[in-house]
Amino acid sequence: MGQLLVPENSPIKTVADLRGKKIAATRGTDPFTLTLRALRENGLTSKDVELVALQHSDGYVAWQRGNVDAWAALDPFLANALLKDKARVLFHKVEFNTFGVLNVRQDFLQKYPLYVQTVVKAYERARLWIIAHPDEAAAILAEAAKLDLEVAKNQLSQRTGLTPNEGVGIPGPQLKAALLGVIPILVDEAIVKPGTDPAKSLEELIDPTNAASRFNRHRNDLNPEPCLAGNSQYFDPYPAGHPSSSPVASSVVVEHRCRSLLHGEPITTPQRLLSALRELNRQGDYSRHLLASLRRVALGFGAGRASQRFLARW
Repeated sequence: MGQLLVPENSPIKTVADLRGKKIAATRGTDPFTLTLRALRENGLTSKDVELVALQHSDGYVAWQRGNVDAWAALDPFLANALLKDKARVLFHKVEFNTFGVLNVRQDFLQKYPLYVQTVVKAYERARLWIIAHPDEAAAILAEAAKLDLEVAKNQLSQRTGLTPNEGVGIPGPQLKAALLGVIPILVDEAIVKPGTDPAKSLEELIDPTNAASRFNRHRNDLNPEPCLAGNSQYFDPYPAGHPSSSPVASSVVVEHRCRSLLHGEPITTPQRLLSALRELNRQGDYSRHLLASLRRVALGFGAGRASQRFLARW
């Protein structure tokens, strides 16, 4: 989520005070559109200020040096400025922030639906794991992005949406509303090509049908509530009367699913394995994968036999 920042001791108190001032922003990004919408909400346009086109890291440096009056910031630079530079938030509005989304080409989705499903489920498991392990998640982010731990914690806890109430999950009204609010600005600022219809494109691009069907189909696999609460009575893996329905079988499957959800352990059920094999066969890749597996088994067996003979002679 982007925010408009000014130095702690800046005389700029409101967005209206930005008239004639320099604002660093990365054109076409979420903080850029946030800035333009903030200006409009306060009776200004891009012509009333000087927008300095800089990448996020360069904008941060220019703001630190006082070369610009305000900066349209994005994490992790935003968290760093708040904690270490004592930056003051001049403007922030959650409704003006757009979303990061997963996109897929239609031809790829039709050809490799199992791969798409795997990616979506991996993201969902990661989301649930972060909710259950915020400190561990911050540590991973800090190490991967080479950030101070407190910066990573600030970013994750203050400006990272992780729940459906925040618009996370299946594309829905919140995502559409956020993007629709940007369209007039994209047109006025000539960011989109003349003659195009962004609203029509938006309707065509955002289709929750596929994600919803896949999520609902695997809702039990992705439901973390019983795991987080330590209660499995609402997490029955088998319907009533199922041959495998028993307290022991249910508890084993529940334990496996909870480990997979909350600890990232890749435990695959037989049903999911068979589904994957059927998908490979439908795509014509089953024989290739089978031959590759047999080749690896043969090589492993051969290496084992060779090692056994060598050791016997030794």
